[in-house]
Amino acid sequence: MRRHRFIAPVGVGLLMLGAAAAGMNSIPVAAADPVKTVPATVMASPYANIRDDAQGAIVGQAARDAVYTVACYEIGPDQVEGWGGSSPYWDKVTDASGAEVGFIADVWLNTGGDITTQVSECPAAGADNHTNMIMPKSTYNTPHHGGQLFWVQRGSGLAYEKGRCTTGFAVSGADNRSYLLTAGHCVLSGIGDKVYAKEGGWFNWFLDESSEFGSFTAKDSDTDTALVEALSSPQIADGPTDSRFTKHVAGVARDLHLGQTLCVSGAVSGAHCALEIVKFNDDPELEGVKFKGMIKVKVPVGVSAACKGDSGGPAFVLDPVQPQLVLAVGTITGGAHYGGKAACDASTADDPQYLYISPIQPALDRWKLSLKTTGWNTAPVPGTPTLTTVALPNTRTRPAAKL
Repeated sequence: MRRHRFIAPVGVGLLMLGAAAAGMNSIPVAAADPVKTVPATVMASPYANIRDDAQGAIVGQAARDAVYTVACYEIGPDQVEGWGGSSPYWDKVTDASGAEVGFIADVWLNTGGDITTQVSECPAAGADNHTNMIMPKSTYNTPHHGGQLFWVQRGSGLAYEKGRCTTGFAVSGADNRSYLLTAGHCVLSGIGDKVYAKEGGWFNWFLDESSEFGSFTAKDSDTDTALVEALSSPQIADGPTDSRFTKHVAGVARDLHLGQTLCVSGAVSGAHCALEIVKFNDDPELEGVKFKGMIKVKVPVGVSAACKGDSGGPAFVLDPVQPQLVLAVGTITGGAHYGGKAACDASTADDPQYLYISPIQPALDRWKLSLKTTGWNTAPVPGTPTLTTVALPNTRTRPAAKL
């Protein structure tokens, strides 16, 4: 009989690869679900231009006081000045009949609030939510962002195995190539392993080769980080796993402190916040594997913030004034309960769930990487503290964890 198993060493709760998606409670604490649409009144006089995309070609005009419905928004390459001040947002609108009209600069529309909290961002062409990246070979030409599911495999025939993980932050190399960070234990065979966006073939027994979108190019076992060469964009998936919400990456978090809270975004469990930092430079042993320099966080009661398949997902803090922006903290390595509960069980007062985060700065330094950022409106907010990751001691490379 064909041997087919997921890679899932889970004892005290290491969030390794594999294992079918657990029935997780995906609480969208990183961002409240916005309403699907919102009415908008044109405030430009005598009209506002309608474009085919954010700051694209003009395809029509919208008269002052005309009412449209905003379905989602996009972020343009530049700030636009108008009735509502200065903003890079462009709202995708439909008319009274429901027909798609085009994009109008958000500064010329009155929606009665902040458009980023009223509707979701328009999905990129070919992109989907946490759990569905991109499908065909065109994935090589489509940027991927953090918080999305990907698959890896090892062997063939009777020795075939596969597992799944979550993409982390988008980065650039000194060679100007594009990469994604993820967890080191997501590498099965070794450097050069290909990564895929979906399962396929014989009742999803194997992986869909047409969904290949990159390969592993580097790994550090001690800090549990790995690098996937693939086109990437400075965004992370946000909200529950059935959403299409994203947030934009503004930089690396600085001056983290004990008691501070952060968020995580896993492809299986969705996005969760209010995870409290309880220890820096922790060296946990999970499933007999020793890791170094981790940030240990405590999950709120009633929440399971991560499970198998969430490994490699981004950990971040929200900008207190600009909630559509995030600051990178690191990537998810593993999780544990120490009172007898299974790793994926919700946190309780007497047996909390703990997660371990591999800080991002050591990975950036080790591989001479630069974090990809949106590049717009990312100046420090007056009166708010800056945030920084904690430096790790020198580490040595050792063989991959036993799978």
